[in-house]
Amino acid sequence: MGSDGPGHARLTELTTTRGAVAARVVAWLSLRDRLVSRWLGLVSLIPPVAVLFMSGVLSIAGFPGIVGPIWLIVAFAGLSLGRHGILGTAKA
Repeated sequence: MGSDGPGHARLTELTTTRGAVAARVVAWLSLRDRLVSRWLGLVSLIPPVAVLFMSGVLSIAGFPGIVGPIWLIVAFAGLSLGRHGILGTAKA
């Protein structure tokens, strides 16, 4: 009846892990390699830190489902509308 089953927990775990990895990769590309705007890298640090804090310290399950989509929208807008070295649109 519901979507909660043994496979659902694993799917949620994989989705959360992939979202956190994607945010960390964008932060790395911004802050270390300078291929993405610095503001986008700083914004990309928020989801992994927030998820670690909420899950580890406060034991709030499901928090990545709130933070992930918001970060995804901001990252999409920043990557598609901005000028970046990774896309070849950076200023020379």
